[in-house]
Amino acid sequence: MPVFLLAMGPALAVAAVAPVHLFHNLGKFLLLRSQVDRQVLVQFGVPALGGAAFGAWGLTRLTDVPGLGTWSLFGETFALCPLKLTIGLSLAGFSGWELLGGGKGIRGVPLWTGGLVSGFLGGLTGHQGAMRSAFFLGKDLPKETFLATGAAVACGVDITRIAVYVQLFQSLGSSIPWSVVGAGIAGALVGLWAGRIGLRKMPVAAFRKIIGIALMGFGLGLASGVIC
Repeated sequence: MPVFLLAMGPALAVAAVAPVHLFHNLGKFLLLRSQVDRQVLVQFGVPALGGAAFGAWGLTRLTDVPGLGTWSLFGETFALCPLKLTIGLSLAGFSGWELLGGGKGIRGVPLWTGGLVSGFLGGLTGHQGAMRSAFFLGKDLPKETFLATGAAVACGVDITRIAVYVQLFQSLGSSIPWSVVGAGIAGALVGLWAGRIGLRKMPVAAFRKIIGIALMGFGLGLASGVIC
């Protein structure tokens, strides 16, 4: 997502990264499809589709909202954009939440609620994984079931939000750097392959902490207008 945000506007970035997420999630689903928990898929996934459609519709509406103003620091002026503010705070918030251990699991809340919230955030900002993982962890799903069911839900959310984003692609299609989208899809597939053969040997906790801190900083920079 950060690479896409730097390469294009925020609305296009969220929309253009959706096919990349879809290819990545589809790859995981095809590898692990036999491990899907159908009950969790229905209870969480169906509401997630509705949430994703509403969130994606919200993204298309936010593109028309005027700026909130400007602020200055050290002689530089920065603009506050509602869409960048929403995406940036979402990125920083979820990164900080996971760094502080908030992703260890949500319990006692119905799955359909998590589906709605996760789907909505996925459609609006592209960030659906953290909330979905928290609810799935709260259900103590086996590792393979956790990954397979999450990938199945993610595919549904991605397909739904892409369908809503179509009008955004049509109105801004000439501005989309499709070479970046293609490179992102290729990178996602390579990453999926690399994860199966080598990444399990890396110190995951340290890697996730570094990525989390970097994403939090990027999100705050985007929300504040420092990162254009």
